[in-house]
Amino acid sequence: RNVELSRSQSTPICQDTGTPIFYVHYPEGWSTLKLRVQIRNAMAEATKLNYMRPNAVDAVYDKNSGNNLIDWKTAIPAGVAGAVIAWFSAGALQHFQNRTLTLIFATVMILVGVRMLFIK
Repeated sequence: RNVELSRSQSTPICQDTGTPIFYVHYPEGWSTLKLRVQIRNAMAEATKLNYMRPNAVDAVYDKNSGNNLIDWKTAIPAGVAGAVIAWFSAGALQHFQNRTLTLIFATVMILVGVRMLFIK
């Protein structure tokens, strides 16, 4: 029954429609920036027409975009910054001999990480 409904209404059969992967062959000299815009517009339109379910959630800000598009200009820097802070924190904590200094540094790093999660 679900398959029949999905076919007749052109809707996804499953709650999670997966990760869209695009294999694109384009002529030399073609603008990849324009191609990227066209792909993003097509994804937003497919989501609007219910061919795709709006299930893309920004992992940093825990918000659903509603159109399966994520703003990578904020997601990638925030993710990289979080990874760098974690990496430096782990390395720095190994070298501290003073327990109090270690606790202070760890607290500061936790506060910096929590602050990053709530800045948009």
